[in-house]
Amino acid sequence: MKSNYCALALDVGGTKILAAAIGADGELLGEAERPTEAARGGAAVLDAMRAALADLPAGLPTVRGLGISAAGVIDPDTARVVDATDAMPGWAGTDLRAAFPGMAVHALNDVHAALLGELAWGALRERPLANAVMLTLGTGLGGALAIGGRVHTGKGHIAGHFGRARLQHGGRWRSVESLVSGTGLANLYRELGGELPPEAGARAVLQEPLDAIAEAALAIWVEQLAAQIHNIRWTLDPECVLIGGGMLDAKSRWWPQLQAAVQGVTLLPAALGKRAGVFGAARHLFDQLEAGT
Repeated sequence: MKSNYCALALDVGGTKILAAAIGADGELLGEAERPTEAARGGAAVLDAMRAALADLPAGLPTVRGLGISAAGVIDPDTARVVDATDAMPGWAGTDLRAAFPGMAVHALNDVHAALLGELAWGALRERPLANAVMLTLGTGLGGALAIGGRVHTGKGHIAGHFGRARLQHGGRWRSVESLVSGTGLANLYRELGGELPPEAGARAVLQEPLDAIAEAALAIWVEQLAAQIHNIRWTLDPECVLIGGGMLDAKSRWWPQLQAAVQGVTLLPAALGKRAGVFGAARHLFDQLEAGT
């Protein structure tokens, strides 16, 4: 039976915005997608968000409010973008609540939202009180952690940003994300002597058949990912590490090697795919409304 009310939800990434209407029991009632146009600045991103919502189908049940999953450091108490990378100029400082007047608006970081979605309606729905970590392997590396089924954002709302950590590689300090991500795989390929167009990423490296440089780059990439999971295990001791993001599309190329390299922690692929963020944003909205905040 369809819900008699729903949440509108937005997942704002660096390249696309996904809008959805989601019922109280997790029914997907409609969705629409727009390019983010991040390079045009924060105001243009807000315009694209509004346009994506306008593309949702008519005839939805009563709308309770808007949940937003967004790239950057998001303060879930104020729905404000605290920090963002240069990939989204003018995004830092954006007040997402003020941008949608007349609606109940609640927001959180995109990977925090993705983990919440997986806990509610995805791969962890049978483990609602899990101590779990999520890593999203896409253009960059995102992360989140849950303690007792509650997503922990930390004092400054940066908990889980594993990609921003630093390590030594090739004789210099660099971010984990520069190695352990889709972009990181392309970086490793180039560093081993492979040639790629400047804008190319992991998809170009993983084209069949893999050449010798791609095989070597992928082996280092898996080794680095396994090292991060090893560190997470010995720091947080989670029940499981959930892995999502676009690199799952090439899962058959690296998952068996990763499982062989990781010990003492359960690895699970994410279940909700590109919709994890909107499902989590909707769940967050419902939770906040139920709590009266």
